[in-house]
Amino acid sequence: MPSCAFTAANDAPAELRTSGCASIARVEMFKSPQIVLFSRDVAHTAEFYRALGFEEVFRTPREGTPIHIDLVLDGSIGLASEASTRKDHGLDPVVAGQRAAVILWTEDTPAAYSRLQEVGATPVKAPEPWLDRLLIAWAEDPDGHLIQVVQSTVERAT
Repeated sequence: MPSCAFTAANDAPAELRTSGCASIARVEMFKSPQIVLFSRDVAHTAEFYRALGFEEVFRTPREGTPIHIDLVLDGSIGLASEASTRKDHGLDPVVAGQRAAVILWTEDTPAAYSRLQEVGATPVKAPEPWLDRLLIAWAEDPDGHLIQVVQSTVERAT
């Protein structure tokens, strides 16, 4: 049973009631979320994702070594330079360890896992069943970000 912010769903204001459980009201000012991965070599990592079918839609600066590149597939990923993030924004990005995962759905996990390795991913975990309805595999991109390829194993009704 999901935990609720209120002791009973009826205690929540009407605009916060959702399926019998209070939730945070949707704020209409936000849209199109994007995840940005910190990178030591933005151009090299962007090349890796382009080899997987992502398309580059933004780069800065346009000439020379990029400090930020945005890529799209069905969703988007941004790649930001670790050094630029420190210098330009005064932040301290975490650039080591398993700090984020890019999830890529596929119709063929074994083939996708092989493709990741062909374009330079480091294998982490070979394809295996999960939750009795998925086939998943794990690899790391050139910056060490986890990539999970996921395939539904449930027959779809036609």
